[in-house]
Parts: sequence; C-alpha cells; structure tokens
Amino acid sequence: MSPVSRLLVRAGTAVVVATLALAGNASAAPHHAPPTASAAHAPGHPAGVQCNVNDDNVTYRNGPGTEYKALGTVNRGQEFDVGGQSGEWYQGDLPGIANGVWIHVGDVDC
Repeated sequence: MSPVSRLLVRAGTAVVVATLALAGNASAAPHHAPPTASAAHAPGHPAGVQCNVNDDNVTYRNGPGTEYKALGTVNRGQEFDVGGQSGEWYQGDLPGIANGVWIHVGDVDC
C-alpha cells in the first residue's frame, strides 16, 4: 500500500499532491520525480474566464514561474482562457497557439 501525502495550499495557490511509493518497507528510499506544474481552480477567477494579454512580447511558459521553459511570446489583445492559477501565475489556453500554458497575472486583464 502506498501512502499519499497531500499539501493543500489555500488563497489562490495550487493543490500540490505528492505520492511516495514505498517498496515493501518504511526504510525504502523514495523516488524523486522532476517537478511538475499543476493548477487549481482559483478563488475569484473561475475556470473558463476569458482574459486578454495586456502588453506586447509577453512570454508564455510550461510552468508557473520564470524558472520554467519559455515556449513563446504573444502580443497585446491575444485571448487567454484561464483554467487555473498557481500563486501569481495563470494557467490556460491561447486559442490557435497553445494549450495549458502559464502567463504571469500581471500580463493579462480579466
């Protein structure tokens, strides 16, 4: 049986779920997976909210932070459909460009 450790961080941050699989006994070394990004429904910003990019050359990324890979840039007026939030970052879709990308909250108007 694998124990599941859950850390719920409220106030607009993501729900982080970490799973630790033990190989038969409690002394087994845990396997550390690379960090992944996930978004939770953001209070005050329901899933499905349509926003627009508010500046030119705004970078969209594959995770919620500047340490994540930049995937490209978009310009003022580009539609951004918010699906979730992690801290200061929205996750959503750029119709016709990319899905499941991250943009800083300061770069969009909702």
